[in-house]
Amino acid sequence: MVMLLLHQLHHLPLLLLPLLQLLLQLRQPHQLHQLHQLHQLHQLHQLHQLHQLRQLHQPRLLHLLQQLHPLPQLLLQHLLQHQLQLQHQLQLQHQLQHQLQLQHQLQLQHQHQLQHQHQLQHQLQLQHQLQLQHQLQQQLQHQIQHQLRLALSQQLRQLLPHLQQPLGLQQLDLRPLP
Repeated sequence: MVMLLLHQLHHLPLLLLPLLQLLLQLRQPHQLHQLHQLHQLHQLHQLHQLHQLRQLHQPRLLHLLQQLHPLPQLLLQHLLQHQLQLQHQLQLQHQLQHQLQLQHQLQLQHQHQLQHQHQLQHQLQLQHQLQLQHQLQQQLQHQIQHQLRLALSQQLRQLLPHLQQPLGLQQLDLRPLP
């Protein structure tokens, strides 16, 4: 009887699953393990169908459950509470997924920023090295020019006494070459 009922369960509306669970617990407690397994199998499907339950307001749901079976009011409230808990779990799961996606996006942005910052630091280091090389080249050029001036001035000082001696015309041969 219970196995036939469990076998036919997928034809029943999803809303009746907690109701059937409670009825079987009241009538046949030794079948609770099989029912628990079945409930676990249907739980994922139930979470996906909770958006349909959102469309049903609580009073209407209560009215439907009262028409299906004359259960005590406490049992109906328990069923409603169970559905609301599942709905809340689904909302929390969606929020958590959204937060994880945002966290992943932030991590990616942070990684990109770090890469960009490293590239900028590398470029700045290269620019600084080029500036230092340019300064060194300018200093070397100034030193070379200064040394050349010193050498030229020393040579000119050595040559000036010889140039200041009067030169005779007889020493110069101004004839054109044959």
